[in-house]
Amino acid sequence: MDLGTSIIGVIIIITCVLPFVLICIKKRKQHKKVIDNLSNIAKMNKATIETNEIWNQSAIGFDATNKMLFFSKKASESGTFEALNLSEIIKSSVVKYQNNNQPINRLELKFEFNDKNKSDKSIEFYNQNETLSLVNELELIEKWNSIITKSI
Repeated sequence: MDLGTSIIGVIIIITCVLPFVLICIKKRKQHKKVIDNLSNIAKMNKATIETNEIWNQSAIGFDATNKMLFFSKKASESGTFEALNLSEIIKSSVVKYQNNNQPINRLELKFEFNDKNKSDKSIEFYNQNETLSLVNELELIEKWNSIITKSI
């Protein structure tokens, strides 16, 4: 092969690979930002996130030492941030919203508090109106329900 053909080949390969590399870099930055936000919430509550998970625009983190759960969800410009003390919770359960035999519309992790004056709290893992399809949210919610149930 001559030098011109080699240069054209390299340019074509770089042009094909570069978008994927840039997407990966952007996704890593977004994940780092989400984890940093979650860590800041934990620091405000004098806790440290030991276990975490990121999906779509949401993140969940857990501090086993202080029995604290942290949740972050970015919906449009505003974000939702939750910090829950698991010592105040008596029950955690997965709630699936669906109509008859239709696909799942929404998935929530519901918490019942031991203080009767506090109303139940839910963390939304999936909403059909915000995300096109249910990917691994069902496995995630079951995993986190198990982690929380063991810690209660």
